[in-house]
Amino acid sequence: MVKTYCLKCTKEIKNTDKHCECGSEKFVTGELKIKNNKFTCVCGSSTFNLLYHADAKNYFLNVMRCTECGESVELKTLRDKGSKLYWE
Repeated sequence: MVKTYCLKCTKEIKNTDKHCECGSEKFVTGELKIKNNKFTCVCGSSTFNLLYHADAKNYFLNVMRCTECGESVELKTLRDKGSKLYWE
């Protein structure tokens, strides 16, 4: 089942438009396993290749593809006016 998690604290997240309660601005979405606070693909692989990158004003996305099974995983990083990566 596809779910979204904070990349730092591994808590399941419903709204990726705001920072996590732990302060992180990085989220991962996909069919994932969590073991020892590490994310892997549902197949168990931890190796991904970049499939797609997109920039937006307040976030950027990297879509990764598992090298073993081809499952896609989305990484979303928020940026705000205090961020080096923010642009207007």
